[in-house]
This record gives sequence, C-alpha cells and structure tokens, in this order.
Amino acid sequence: MSRVARSARVASRQRVETITADKVIGKAETGETYLINHNAASVLSITLPSPQDGAYFKFIIITDMADDAAGVDIGNTTAGVLQGTVEFTELDGTGHGAEQDSGSATKVTIGVEAATTLAGSYVECVSDGSNWYLNGMVYCASGGTAADHVAFDA
Repeated sequence: MSRVARSARVASRQRVETITADKVIGKAETGETYLINHNAASVLSITLPSPQDGAYFKFIIITDMADDAAGVDIGNTTAGVLQGTVEFTELDGTGHGAEQDSGSATKVTIGVEAATTLAGSYVECVSDGSNWYLNGMVYCASGGTAADHVAFDA
C-alpha cells in the first residue's frame, strides 16, 4: 500500500499539562492539551506564544469555576492577533450565544461574574503564522449575560 493511501492516525497519546497558576507558553510546547484547574477568586492568565504556522493548543476547564470572581484569560501580547468564535450555553436552557472577534482582540476571557463556568468547557487555538484562530464552547450554570461567560477584549 502506498503512503498516500494510508489513513492518518495519532500514534501516541496527547501531551497533557495541568495548569493551576498563570502560564506563559513557549513555542516548543505546540500540540499540548492544557487542563485548567482553577476556582479561586482571581483570573488565571495564559499567554500564547507569537503566532507560528501550524501551532495548536487546547484548553479544557476540569473544575467547575463556582467562585464569582474565578476566570481564565487566554491571550497574546501582540494586539489584534486573535480571531474566532467561542460559543456559550447555559445548561438550564435560559441562554445560548457566541462571542466573536475578527482581529482586534488580545485575549479571550472565560468565566468571571455571576455564573458558574462548568468543567468540560474548552477553547482551541490554531495559528497560521500571522494570527491565532480560536473556537470553543463554554458551559455555564444559569445567570449572567454573554459577557459574563465569554468575552474578547482588546
């Protein structure tokens, strides 16, 4: 069988790291899946490296963030390199929507204010070398507004 005809597969397990404090990610860490364990009255800050062609990161919340002041910022120090959409849904059915940015943001904030962000919420980040493209889903308890669940900020 030729190489072209073979199906692609992941031959090894994902590299996983648990984050409990602020983190600056290095370029060599591309491909990591980060498990975020944070429920303190603060905002945990995660800094992405400069955009690099093919770089990829996934962030998964593994603990309900029940503290009204608990949140996570995922961003980059270069202005305007984040683009994409992160959806949110309130599990009691009272709210669903998305926050979108087309290139002016430096960070996306998950959680903070009024509603519990639930375990299983995630954001994926992929780079083309110029920008970071984000997509994800944030699961919340009832209450709050869209900006309480997920927000892009310049």
